Amino acid sequence: MTSLSVLEISLETTLLSMVGCAVFIVYAKVCTDQSIYTLELLPPDKDLSFIQNLSEIKVIWDLQKTLTTFVLTFFVNRCFNFWDSVYKSAREVQGKISGFNLLLATNVVRNEDGTHTIESEQFLEEVGQCTRLFHILFWASKTKRFSALMSNEGLKRMESRGLMSSTQLKILLDMDIPNEQLHSAPLEWMMIRTNQAMDENVLLADNATKSALLREFMSLRNAYANIGNLIEGRLPLAYVQFVQILVDSFILVSPFALYPSLGDYSVVGVGLITLFFTGINSLAKIFLDPLNNEAIYENSIYFDLGVMIREANGDSTKWRKAGKISPFSK
Repeated sequence: MTSLSVLEISLETTLLSMVGCAVFIVYAKVCTDQSIYTLELLPPDKDLSFIQNLSEIKVIWDLQKTLTTFVLTFFVNRCFNFWDSVYKSAREVQGKISGFNLLLATNVVRNEDGTHTIESEQFLEEVGQCTRLFHILFWASKTKRFSALMSNEGLKRMESRGLMSSTQLKILLDMDIPNEQLHSAPLEWMMIRTNQAMDENVLLADNATKSALLREFMSLRNAYANIGNLIEGRLPLAYVQFVQILVDSFILVSPFALYPSLGDYSVVGVGLITLFFTGINSLAKIFLDPLNNEAIYENSIYFDLGVMIREANGDSTKWRKAGKISPFSK
């Protein structure tokens, strides 16, 4: 996954806040008949009516500071938990695919010397191909970056690259379901081919093996369905807007609240407040978009699905290659 530092995210907003604070300080000095060309080491005279009015604003600002800090801390924690849940579910899908292939590779019929039979080798390759196709189409249904793969042109391109057969391509193109559900076809093919292998005595057909494969298959289905449920049920938009308004208003009032006690140095205070509060809020919003579908920030923190897909593709052949010749053969 790629990353972007909080400083890079908030730098522009921080600089704008500091410039705005500097402009306000010039205005305040003009209103209080102070020189605008000297840097005051001491805070302004609190006996001035202008400064007294600003001190009243600071009372309100202090109350909002507590509320903003609490709400923002809770908000970023919820957002990170969402991000972490999606990541764990994505890894679970990958793990379930690998586990399904492992069960098949260790339960196919072998020759006396421990090698795969021709039928077993063909079966494992066909199921592995279906798992690769399922994984690619599933993420294509969830991310804008890979959504082109679900189009007719994308499917034909995958067929030309050997990711599916011409028969599978025709079936996918003729299916009367939304493109976002095309991954359900290769998922079903995985189990259909497995049941067929049991009927052909290519795969062990005892009840224990059947139960283990069915449990792994249903766990895979539940794992990938959970990703869609998480994304569709993330935080309500009104909550995100409320936090944004709370943070923006808190930062906006900061120059008025800090000037009576910090004077010219309130520029630094406003800069730090903007950096931390805006940075945390931006980080929280990034956590709400783990697949980078909304592209909130360039080079943001999102899953590098290309790596996950390559790893899953490798897992689809790893167990078949590792167990091609049994070390326990007679």
